[in-house]
Amino acid sequence: MTQQIKRHYVNVQGRWVHFRSGGTGPVVLLLHQSPQSSAAMLPLAEKLVSRYCVIAPDSPGFGLSDPLTMTTQTIEDMAHALDEFTTAIQLPPATVIGVHTGAEIALEFGLRFPEKAEFLILDGLALFNEEESADILKHYLPPFIPDWDGSHLTWLWARLREQVIFFPWYRKNREARMHYDMPDAEYLHGWFMDFMYAGDHYRGGYGAAFRYRNSAAIRDIVPPTAALYRTGDVLETHRQRLPALPNHARAEIVPPGPGKLDDRIMELLNDRVAGRQSGWRYRHHKDPPATATEPGYVDIDDQQIAVVTAGDPDRPALLLLHDLAGSSASVRDLVKALAPEYHVVCPDLPGHGESADIVTARFSINAAVTALSELLAALGNDAYHLLSLGAACVFVPGLIRHNPGIHFNAGMHNPLLLNAMTRNALRDRFALPIEPDDYGIHVTKLWYALRDGRLFWPWYEPVSDNIRLHTPSLDPEDIHQSLFDALRCGNNYHQIWQAFFATDVINDVRSLPQPLSVTMSKTHPCNETVLSSLALLPALTCQETSDDWTDVIAAHFSR
Repeated sequence: MTQQIKRHYVNVQGRWVHFRSGGTGPVVLLLHQSPQSSAAMLPLAEKLVSRYCVIAPDSPGFGLSDPLTMTTQTIEDMAHALDEFTTAIQLPPATVIGVHTGAEIALEFGLRFPEKAEFLILDGLALFNEEESADILKHYLPPFIPDWDGSHLTWLWARLREQVIFFPWYRKNREARMHYDMPDAEYLHGWFMDFMYAGDHYRGGYGAAFRYRNSAAIRDIVPPTAALYRTGDVLETHRQRLPALPNHARAEIVPPGPGKLDDRIMELLNDRVAGRQSGWRYRHHKDPPATATEPGYVDIDDQQIAVVTAGDPDRPALLLLHDLAGSSASVRDLVKALAPEYHVVCPDLPGHGESADIVTARFSINAAVTALSELLAALGNDAYHLLSLGAACVFVPGLIRHNPGIHFNAGMHNPLLLNAMTRNALRDRFALPIEPDDYGIHVTKLWYALRDGRLFWPWYEPVSDNIRLHTPSLDPEDIHQSLFDALRCGNNYHQIWQAFFATDVINDVRSLPQPLSVTMSKTHPCNETVLSSLALLPALTCQETSDDWTDVIAAHFSR
């Protein structure tokens, strides 16, 4: 992520909208296609940001933006949502650039709110007929629901491959065959992640695009408009379906070749927009303190840490560290349980979730502790309750030592306090490297590794002696969240666990100058091992608990 482009959230009538912004100058509003997010617009945004103010929101239900609430979503609904968003951030009139679904939203936005759109650039405006729309809506958008065996992931990868072979992807005939090179595994994996972010909400915005019947109204558009059609694009032939355009609108074919579309967009902007004396930029303003769960980002140097906060800011602050390879989303129930009594601060750990970008080299525990310490300095509190979950115990000693000016009432739940022999055995095998494969095998393998981890310890030795003797939590939605969190770690995933198992947490805890409280779940596979380790650490108070968060909270903080 370029240092000039930052990420933000804004609350739009109770719905969180995630967006990217950067630069100062004439405003350019970038609208992505389905099922992508504003991340797909970053290459263009990075070319524009030195001369323009760029704003790129995640459309409703995509990326990190909340979905709209209506059962059947329309492009008209999305245009109204865009109007509400631009009002919320006080955006002045802008050039609006939309790709595919984004082009439809941009057109409808320009039709309904012409005073907010100075210029429209529409990349691949679709004009489906009734028969095409009905057929696509019937077959193109099946539900994407996690299944117990991970088959939804296999289906998704296969569907993405098929989408570059046929359009529509479900029609396997000569007429539907396209002439694209098969993308490499990295490209398919990125596309796969777009779907993972959207989940089953992908059908909302995607369905709206295929349901849209108003593209021909481009004949009535008021702002100046350029409709671009890329040579070889799946919608290239739709240029021939355009009605007669007014003098201030034009349609053209963009020749093939890397960067040709961006070059043409830059030319259009230079002709119509560049040089205007507009110095607007987005200035983030903090809304009045809220007690509801609130996502956001905290800047540290030139990077950002994603942070969820909840609870009354006047209550005692509690720093919650999710388990390694997790995210703040994976502990939303605990955040909710803690919020009535504390002001909860739950970051995505460095290298995890939406904080993954801040790790630019090989992941290290010390670098993560430094980043978390900078986060605490930015937040400004001088006292925290601290609760780490699972292997996040590795950060507790470093945080206490690196922040002598902060008083910590620190606790750990299910810490992996393991001896050197056990750590060495687990170091290279516990976490699979995430290396995208042309056929999506890496995703299937990761699903079964995470699922088997709930059945065996360690998961990679599924023999009878290693069976976990408890009722396993095999909810597909829960495993899907764990998979999504692991995939968001990307290349860091394997390195994070290697760094953890290379660290002697027992020794680090032993040398701390203050006592800690520890809870161990009776069903944890390392319960006996950890309890044995804790017996050697007299500065710790420990007790066993159930898996209920209420019991864990009471054990640590009701004293």
